[in-house]
Amino acid sequence: MCAVRHVRSLNIPLLAVAVWAACALTAAPARAADPLQGLLADGDEATRREAIRERVRALGDAACPTLSAYAGAPDPRAREHAVEAMEEAGCDRLEDYRDFFRDRSAWVVRAVARALGRHRIAGGVPFLLSHLEDRRTLVSDGDSVTLSDVVEQALRRLTAQPIEPEGAAPRQAPGGREAAVAGAWRAWYAAHAQEPPARWLSDGRTTIRAALAGGSPPARYAALQTLALVGEPVVDLLLEALQRRAGEITAALQCAPDEPPRVTEEVPCTLSLRNDTARRIPLALGEIDLRLGPATAAPAPAPAKPPAGKEIKKDNPPKGAAKPAAPAPPPVPILEPERLAGTIVDLAPGQVLRRPVSVGPVPAAGRYEAVAAFQDLGRRLKPGAFPSDLPRLEATLLLRFEQ
Repeated sequence: MCAVRHVRSLNIPLLAVAVWAACALTAAPARAADPLQGLLADGDEATRREAIRERVRALGDAACPTLSAYAGAPDPRAREHAVEAMEEAGCDRLEDYRDFFRDRSAWVVRAVARALGRHRIAGGVPFLLSHLEDRRTLVSDGDSVTLSDVVEQALRRLTAQPIEPEGAAPRQAPGGREAAVAGAWRAWYAAHAQEPPARWLSDGRTTIRAALAGGSPPARYAALQTLALVGEPVVDLLLEALQRRAGEITAALQCAPDEPPRVTEEVPCTLSLRNDTARRIPLALGEIDLRLGPATAAPAPAPAKPPAGKEIKKDNPPKGAAKPAAPAPPPVPILEPERLAGTIVDLAPGQVLRRPVSVGPVPAAGRYEAVAAFQDLGRRLKPGAFPSDLPRLEATLLLRFEQ
């Protein structure tokens, strides 16, 4: 409490203002800045995430309500990052995200949709349905995504329903497919809203099996995408769908330069995969790995067997001795099923998938061997679940470069 003594003077008003200003500065110290809010509003991905994780861990049980309160933050980046932090912290109650449902920022809508899908928060379905026709496009780090696609993926993960209405307009028709898909999802929810989420997953398994066994390519593709998005509860069906045997897929690398390429040139080539069976074969394909090196000569013939009684050199192990074990190959990183979403192609019988690849330049003239291979993401779900003799999706080609 600060009081101003009454002073008789011609400058009383000016004096009173000065004294009150001084009192305000001493009686009401400036409020300390919120360090978490500053981190949430920071756009530096590299330094922000770990700092936020540390502060969220320190909050313990108060993490979810604390982050939820940032729904009123004026900076949309802070609101978006608060939702992402809640998702990562395991906040799985509808109340944690409800205050963000009115947010108009496209980035916040995307973060909320992903969180609802990841944690399968059934009460969030109406929010997702309300954004199924939201065609705003987000661009970040060279990638673009439409909110309607993000919302649809979240619904598939949450419900395990492979909804893809027959006859839906192609994606190129503005708003056509979104309207058809939104109508199908709303009809499904009106019929199943009162069912427990466990029933949604159970019915989804049945519907997915029927779609994979049927002949509709759009229904099959929707089922495969849904399997990848749902993940662990249906990963057995995904592994079953991706099974194939040796000899069913043929890979080829084709390069057709008009003349022998120079060492400084890049040669345009095509890596192709052909389905040689009478059934559809789904593949989860990553990027193309390319190795290019000098062509090696055929290995020299093995030396003749030494005559009997000849002394064995000390550096050769005696007959029957155990040979040193070859170094084990590095373990293949296991992928989460969701990483396969968007990578799956469903090859029809006889269909050929083609992807461009460039070969070159090279350091010197000569013959080179190019080996191009698709990353087979399906096998990284559970490597032991596939046949041991299954060949890689790769092809080899010899090229001669001139100076």
